Amino acid sequence: MTSLPPNLTPCDPHAPVFPKNWKESYFRRNYDFNKGGYVCLDCKKIFSGVSGFQKLHGDHIIPRSRRGLTVWENLTLRCGPCNLLKSNKLF
Repeated sequence: MTSLPPNLTPCDPHAPVFPKNWKESYFRRNYDFNKGGYVCLDCKKIFSGVSGFQKLHGDHIIPRSRRGLTVWENLTLRCGPCNLLKSNKLF
């Protein structure tokens, strides 16, 4: 496991959702300046600004239903429709 980025506080690894500041940090760290926003892993749609960020869900790479934890290494962002489609799959 890698360490949590600076300025982020740990959360309960069994929490149902990722803290908002974790999602904001992930969004900033993975913002594609060449494309002008964060690119959804699945549909490749670009999300930028506050309104774009609000359409993204914190996704557990390994779903909680498969014993995935709410830890930094298990966080990614997907747009709402793609996150709902993913459900508890491992992709």
